[in-house]
Amino acid sequence: MIAWLTRSRMQRDMDKVELSTRRTQCGDRRGQGVQKPNNVCGRIIGDAAISRARCPRYRSAQLRAVAAAPQAEGVYGLLAMQAAPSQGIDKYMQLGARAGLERAAAHTQLQAAIQAAAQLLARLHTQIGGGPVRPASAAIERFCTSLHDITAKLVQHEHTLVLGTLDARRLQERSAELIAAVQQQPGPAALAHNDAHPGNIFYDPQQGATLIGLASMHQSMNARGMPIGITARDTAYFAHTLAYFGPGWGMTAAELGEFQTVFQLGIALPKDDSI
Repeated sequence: MIAWLTRSRMQRDMDKVELSTRRTQCGDRRGQGVQKPNNVCGRIIGDAAISRARCPRYRSAQLRAVAAAPQAEGVYGLLAMQAAPSQGIDKYMQLGARAGLERAAAHTQLQAAIQAAAQLLARLHTQIGGGPVRPASAAIERFCTSLHDITAKLVQHEHTLVLGTLDARRLQERSAELIAAVQQQPGPAALAHNDAHPGNIFYDPQQGATLIGLASMHQSMNARGMPIGITARDTAYFAHTLAYFGPGWGMTAAELGEFQTVFQLGIALPKDDSI
């Protein structure tokens, strides 16, 4: 995986690393992609945080080399990332029209991939967590504000919605209830991936699960590199994308329910080094 940097302020102290990203990717996610962020690629700090943690079996795409590369608009930094083994879980989700033994085998493999992903995220949230400390307000409000703005726009344009397809005002009310609940009880602070959809977790039957796309992880860390994030962002986003894309890729309602259960149980199980 290749990532481009427009400005580097890397210093020994992690609080000197300024991070923000806007990615445009060409190629695949196994080592040939090209990405050009706005400022400094957030996956540097994500990789650094994981490397400092005591998780010998924890897998993420590792930074391999850094170089400078002149471009028409200026000089950019070039990051070479380790290629993640096998493929993203989103590829395993594409059951399509498979039937019989072929579908049963694909079903079993996807189930194993989802369980490995859940346990990998759980390890990220606990072994690299911040303990009983409450998440920082900024880490919570970023997502709460986004949800509030989206539902407000839906209500503003509810006259354009097809009658009976969506109750925008009820959705806004329910969202407000959920926002209040998270603000009141966000859980302990932890390091979070912040973009944990199935395509950002690769799975290999022999090597297990690997996280890629760490560019947003820095949003769950403070200036000293300590975890301040909220784990619900990862668990809810993975479960949501699984439910959203699954039916379009040939997943039945029964299969989707089973996979959601596998994910929830995997997140809740005691963590070990089996991945």
